[in-house]
Amino acid sequence: MSEPLAFVFDGRALQGRAGDSVATALYSAGLRAFSHSPKLRRPRGPLCLAGRCGNCLMTVDGRPNQRTCRTDLRAGIAVESERRSPAARSGAAFTRVTRHADVVVIGGGPAGMSAALAAARAGLEVTLLEADGALGGGLALEGAMATTAEGRDLARALALELGALGNVHIALGAECFACYGTGPVCARQGDTLLEVDARAVIVATGAHEQPLLFENNDLPGVFLSTAALRLLDRGLRPGARVVVATVADFGLTVASALLEAGVQIRAVVDGREEAHASGPEVGRLRARGAGPMFGARVARADGTSAVEAVTVAVGSVEHRHEADALVTCGGFRPAGELCAQATGAGEFVLETATPPSIATPPGFVTTADGTRLFVVGNAASIGDLRRAQREGTIAGIEAALALRGPAPAVQAQLDEQRAGLVDGRAR
Repeated sequence: MSEPLAFVFDGRALQGRAGDSVATALYSAGLRAFSHSPKLRRPRGPLCLAGRCGNCLMTVDGRPNQRTCRTDLRAGIAVESERRSPAARSGAAFTRVTRHADVVVIGGGPAGMSAALAAARAGLEVTLLEADGALGGGLALEGAMATTAEGRDLARALALELGALGNVHIALGAECFACYGTGPVCARQGDTLLEVDARAVIVATGAHEQPLLFENNDLPGVFLSTAALRLLDRGLRPGARVVVATVADFGLTVASALLEAGVQIRAVVDGREEAHASGPEVGRLRARGAGPMFGARVARADGTSAVEAVTVAVGSVEHRHEADALVTCGGFRPAGELCAQATGAGEFVLETATPPSIATPPGFVTTADGTRLFVVGNAASIGDLRRAQREGTIAGIEAALALRGPAPAVQAQLDEQRAGLVDGRAR
């Protein structure tokens, strides 16, 4: 068992475990409504547990609007719910830190770690920015799925390789918010503002999971599928009786993971026709008595302060399923916000354009100040693990060639790696 950590929430003494975020500790303690909507005061529960939805905002040690899902639990921490809009308070002063590197890699998932490794092995000075408190990205989530549990082992192996290289600086908990192509890449790391001057930027920010649209989709107890995996990773369950709704194979995989964790699946709702589903999960779910209802959709989540039931529509017929949680997967889209930021020339780096394909040279665009910008992995287009690793490796090698000039041995490595991508897919 992890070390117990005592903390205070709204004046109550609670206990979490080392490795918890404030959000997972509160969820483990039974809290379901973390915040309220600003206008109608509707309760809001954790949705993504990735710092992207705002539902987990609370005051932590006197500082308002902290994302508790990205705030590590510490002994003695004081957490307050924000039942009203918090008054303006002076925050802690930020310390500005400027670093210099040949390459800055944004994102520490499989694509970002592979890019950093390749660039560092080619002799470049690398700074790797990762918003979470540990490297791994999507690989860390796979540790909660019995079918792909090797993901966490791969994440550890890549992290160990990076840690052994003296020319790689890893900044964890560093959320990048500025990559304009006319100055340093900027990230917030606690009370520190990191400014990284680099001649090449590799964007490996992964993907955003998209929510499904239905009535009352903001009730506490409605989770994105990746959030459900984050709970499983901490030994928690999104609920005891769960409905899973999806339009992607990933949702079916998460349904299998929930079953393996002992969760009772009341229904698996798939908005696609069965012919569009691929992979072995349909058979696995049917063998466990949780076969997907294809061509169905969630009409609404029922409940007042939290999910109490889910109404599913099949054509014009509705079915009500008693449940205390609804796990949804609306598919994924590239997290390409940094690539869409303005350049000093008043243009956008990748405005309405497809990101540069790493499969064909040159695999980058040049920004207003001459910085080479690469986009790899799911940040460019949604793909699989092998492709993400391959693209990251190609970007790291190509960055070395762009910054250091021609080198036959390095070029041979690049050609070999690029040959492994056919129609943008790894082979």
